[in-house]
Amino acid sequence: MSEQGKEAVVGILEPGQFFGEGCMNGHSLRSATTTAMEASLITVITKTAMLAALHDQLQVFRTVHELPAHPKQSC
Repeated sequence: MSEQGKEAVVGILEPGQFFGEGCMNGHSLRSATTTAMEASLITVITKTAMLAALHDQLQVFRTVHELPAHPKQSC
């Protein structure tokens, strides 16, 4: 709710999407409130865990893109 007493729907998330990513880029204060529209399973991921997961995924991405485009032998 804004200081003027108004609220707005900024987005509707689908299963598998996430919110709260502002903490990853330096926002120390919450800038929005998220409300579930139906029964939901919410998982908390710490900043440390998220950074580790992103690092691991980046390593996978780099490994895949270092493979030759046309391997000489198929797997």
